[in-house]
Amino acid sequence: MTAAPEAVLARELELCYASISMSTNFAAGMQQKISHEEVGVIFGQNIENVKKILREAVHLIPKEKSCPCPSALAGATA
Repeated sequence: MTAAPEAVLARELELCYASISMSTNFAAGMQQKISHEEVGVIFGQNIENVKKILREAVHLIPKEKSCPCPSALAGATA
C-alpha cells in the first residue's frame, strides 16, 4: 500500500502533507504469512513510537508557512 493518492490530492489542494508508515512484517515474502492477530500485536508494540513521533513533530510545525505548498500549482496549466 502506498500513500500516493493522498499525496497527489494534497498537492492538488495545495496542502502540506506528511505520512508515517509502520512495518508489521519485515520479512514479507521470505517467511510464512503472519496472521491478522500477529499484525495487531506488532502494531500494539509500536504504537507508542508513533505517538512519540507525532507529539514531537507537532512542536516542529512552524507557525508561519515558508514552504511552497500553498502555491504549488501557481505555474500549472490545464
